[in-house]
Amino acid sequence: MLRAQAKFDRFGNLFVTYLSATGVKTVVAWSGDDGAHFAGFAIIDNGTDQPSVATGPGGLFAAGSVWVSYFKGGNSGIMASGATVTGRIGQGGTIGTFSKPQLAPGSVKPGGSFGDVAVGPHGEVIVTYQSPVAAKSSGPSTIYVNRDLDGLGSGGFGPAIAATTTLVQGYTPIPAQPDRQIDAEANLAWDLHSGRIYLVYTDRPSLTSADTNIYVRYSVDSGATWKAPVLVNDDAGGASQFNPAIAVDQSTGNVAVTWYDCRNSPGNNTAQIYGTISTTGGASWLSNVQIGAGLSNGVGAGTFNFGDFDTMDFANGVFYRAWADNSTSSNQDPFTARVSVVNS
Repeated sequence: MLRAQAKFDRFGNLFVTYLSATGVKTVVAWSGDDGAHFAGFAIIDNGTDQPSVATGPGGLFAAGSVWVSYFKGGNSGIMASGATVTGRIGQGGTIGTFSKPQLAPGSVKPGGSFGDVAVGPHGEVIVTYQSPVAAKSSGPSTIYVNRDLDGLGSGGFGPAIAATTTLVQGYTPIPAQPDRQIDAEANLAWDLHSGRIYLVYTDRPSLTSADTNIYVRYSVDSGATWKAPVLVNDDAGGASQFNPAIAVDQSTGNVAVTWYDCRNSPGNNTAQIYGTISTTGGASWLSNVQIGAGLSNGVGAGTFNFGDFDTMDFANGVFYRAWADNSTSSNQDPFTARVSVVNS
């Protein structure tokens, strides 16, 4: 199992998407009992990479939906497939057949990859990706989105929309991640109550700077346009921040962002997890909080360093971020932490 992501839906079903060890297939599996047993799975496509999973309303009465997006190799770009969910699977609920994978038009760009997917309040779907991502690109990348405004309907994805540019290219070496390198790691979160969509990504002041920073833009018109970027990290500058993740607490509308942070590393080459929240719909962010206890060394973990493709979840005032950590041993182990948010 490679590049796995997991997501619960509002019925309590757990969906896991991953790449199979053979054939590089994008697979999604589902469980109705919190992962104790998996009731079934579907192979979405072959020859793929970077699968992401999202859940949300289905747009059909009380139904829900689950969507998987991924990068299709060759000249195929960003693809997505979805299915209807009606209740808790195994307890009277069902999951429909996944739709034929559809292309996000315009995503067949020079290396358009590193994507994510989110589902909106009426079952609409949005995907994001970065282009170009080729190593040693001579200029900035653009982060695009495509929208499918009728979700599981017959409409399909609309044209590519440029959400932002970034000077963090597809393969950007920094001292903390010189081998695996970093990309902008664009990720999405959709507030199902306000309808606001959040886009988190990494940028830097120049094409040679290691002062990479975390920014959030948001959209109030279903991704058609995007507000100006807001800086999330509050360090004094000069240190690398990278591999961000974002999530919305649907019970409050608060937004959480977490990332790897080198602000406490004298050589800017070790990192720990930091995070913060916004209670203002992404317009401002609270003081950053250190979540990882100690500094970890990605280089010491081998050429994969800290990896990439990180996600998080936020519900009922609590968020979790998983990360790679060797601060207490020689092994790069998976860590997580429960972070409680108290509204004052």
